[in-house]
Amino acid sequence: MAFLDADDVCLPDKLAWQMPLFENRPQVGVIYSDRENTDHLGQPLPQEQTHLHHGRVSGPLLIENFVSFPAAVAHT
Repeated sequence: MAFLDADDVCLPDKLAWQMPLFENRPQVGVIYSDRENTDHLGQPLPQEQTHLHHGRVSGPLLIENFVSFPAAVAHT
């Protein structure tokens, strides 16, 4: 299940990169990526680099909230 709010835009190949990461990995529940914030003209806004965590991320996620909602894909 992929998420996308009305005011969000994803790169055309986002799911093509993410979906294969679920293959033969039943233990993987969520895959996420980095994100880029843009202004009303679609120009990138300055932002800090997101540290991408791997493995069990529930602890760091509670502290850093590093998963952007539209960047996540959940296994159903």
